[in-house]
Amino acid sequence: ADESERVGRFMRTTTSVRAGEALLLEPPSFLSPAPGKELDALVSRLCDRQATDAEAATQPDGRLPLPWLLALSIVDTLVAGATSEAMASLGELRGDPAQWTAGARRFWGVLSRRTQSKLGESQVGDIFAKIAMNAHDCGGRRAGLFVVGSLAEHSCAPNAFKEVVVVKPEDMAAVRAL
Repeated sequence: ADESERVGRFMRTTTSVRAGEALLLEPPSFLSPAPGKELDALVSRLCDRQATDAEAATQPDGRLPLPWLLALSIVDTLVAGATSEAMASLGELRGDPAQWTAGARRFWGVLSRRTQSKLGESQVGDIFAKIAMNAHDCGGRRAGLFVVGSLAEHSCAPNAFKEVVVVKPEDMAAVRAL
């Protein structure tokens, strides 16, 4: 991606494209687990069960908000000490932590003391803001973070759009020309 003062961050093609043509397919940098054993294990590993149950009870469907599940996936990667291309790509995304302070504090509150001791609250707030601004519903009560695809979503003068499509074995973000 390039960046200019006039239009912000952008991508450009080097060849002509037709409307609707796929410009790229991108796998998710992060994908939340589907409901079930994997999600239950993630919540057990990272969260305070009592706080998690209390937060879920405030939701209309009685479950944690979908973006929180994606945030837990990222927190799990951080707590495990993993340094990956996906973690590096997270730094490419932007978010406004001040805008999402209340939600980030509520999310911080469901994390266990053990998890909190391995992370800083401001680090979690930054992750939460990036997810709030860039996460996409992948269906099946899953959320994904697509770094390049997110660039297509934040243009004041869009010439492309992003859609999440199922391409086996995982969801992909397709950026298509308008």
